[in-house]
Order: sequence, then C-alpha cells, then structure tokens
Amino acid sequence: MEQNEFLNAQDSKPVKEPTDYDRTHIWQFSGVYDLPFGRARRYGRDMSAATDRLIGGWQVSWNVNWQSGRPLGTPGALEPIPGTSAKISNPTPDHWFNTCYVDTSGNLKDCQPGDSPVWRQRPQFTLRTTPHRFDDIRVPWRPTLDATLSKRFALPHGMRFDFRAEAFNLTNTAIFAAPNTNANEADFGKIPDPKESIYFPRNIQLGFKLFF
Repeated sequence: MEQNEFLNAQDSKPVKEPTDYDRTHIWQFSGVYDLPFGRARRYGRDMSAATDRLIGGWQVSWNVNWQSGRPLGTPGALEPIPGTSAKISNPTPDHWFNTCYVDTSGNLKDCQPGDSPVWRQRPQFTLRTTPHRFDDIRVPWRPTLDATLSKRFALPHGMRFDFRAEAFNLTNTAIFAAPNTNANEADFGKIPDPKESIYFPRNIQLGFKLFF
C-alpha cells in the first residue's frame, strides 16, 4: 500500500491505495533434476565411455513464476455507485470489467447484456473520491517458465567443457497489455487491438565454457 498522492489538489492528505507495482500473490517453483541416463545413473550403466560422454550427465533446471497482475487503474471520469463492484467473474479481453455507467443525464452507457450500472459519471467541477487504482481488479498476467539444459564434459589433462542451453519464457507465453479505462473511448473496458504481448517472446541462448 502507499499514501503519497492526492486525489484532488485541495485534499488535506494523500489517498491510501495499492501501489502500482503490487503483486498480491507470488508463487515460484524452481529446481534441478539430473536426467537418469549414463554409466553412473539409473539407465545406461553398461553403455560405453564414448556414449556416456554424449548421453550421460545431463541436467535440467527450471523456474516457474506465477503471480497476480498489478492493480488496474480506475476510470478518471467515473465514480463507483456505493455497494457495487466492477469486478466480473469471467473477464475476457473484450470485457475485462463491468463498464456500465449512468451519465449525468441519467442514461445508461457501455452496458453489456446482463450488466447493471456500477458507475456514475462525475459532473464537472466536482471532487474525485475514487482511488487511482482498483484493489480487486488486476491487469492480465500468466504463469511463465524459464529452463536450462546443461552438461559438463570431462577432457584430458584435467580440463573440462561446460555446455548450457537456456530458454527464457520457454512456453512463449503472451501477456497482454492492460484494458482501456478511458470511458470516453470506444474500447473502454477492453484490451485494445491489436493485442500485442507486453512480455518478451521465447528467448533461447547457448553457452560454452572451456576450463583449462
């Protein structure tokens, strides 16, 4: 939480709200696994030394990151209707939260079938009461996976050769940008098109190191 920004210039104290970088839940799972192939492992104990140099001794490591998205910003021109919430049970890129609101003339705007109004348009020259960010609606995020395949090769005269193949975002997970929170635009409450990923695509690199 933070309390370092005013909602209105004449406010006596800053508003208390979630930070822009808050991640309510973070779950990480990492580990190292020696593949069971080779003369010193479960499978292939009778293989030749030459075959063992190629097949044995491989190791896999991984890191899975699964976390909440950061808080979504609230619409600046709208105020929530007391006792309601804009959060919906099954958000989609085309309907991330309830956008149904009542304008200053009493008309319903941006209402999807089955939605009841949860906002009302704030008249001009009135003070804002809504925090800058939701505490219950988050921007999109998905689990990501990084993994490494590595092996150490023994060489004559005490030398060795290490090989590593590293993959960042191995599953090539696409994480979309935040939905639009501007009630004056046509894609209000939607993830804008084209839906490009804000997360980097799969990145693979190879590493070689010789010790002598």
